[in-house]
Amino acid sequence: MRKNLVLLALILAGLVGCAKNYGSFIDAKSSPPDISETLAEGAAKEIAALYPPARTHIKFEQKTPDKFGLELLSSLRSKGFAVAAQNAPATEDSDTTSYQSLSLRYVLDATDKNSYRVMIFLGNQTIARAYVVKDNALAPAGAWVRKE
Repeated sequence: MRKNLVLLALILAGLVGCAKNYGSFIDAKSSPPDISETLAEGAAKEIAALYPPARTHIKFEQKTPDKFGLELLSSLRSKGFAVAAQNAPATEDSDTTSYQSLSLRYVLDATDKNSYRVMIFLGNQTIARAYVVKDNALAPAGAWVRKE
């Protein structure tokens, strides 16, 4: 009985750890060369369709050292969003009282060598989309899915 409790505690600790892992988990060497740009642009386009860019402030709640994170940050800014990276210094004169503010986290992973998944966590919502590689080109495997 005691061994079962220890095993259960280890499994639960592992699951909690998994829930806090955000970022890009794809191997850049075996992925299509423009995958980060394509997926980030698609994600930014969907976010812009859901939230008004000029009235929404997005704060990255994770560091963005990977190419997808940097591309997403750039794509969101180019669409007109006010975006703050996790390690960006706060400005004293910024007035965000008239803006909708959303926290953002993301996961980019590969389900196999030709299938990829993007999950964007915006505030209390999640949007996700699967992509496949066909004829050396990345294509959506379906529509964006939104969970509120």
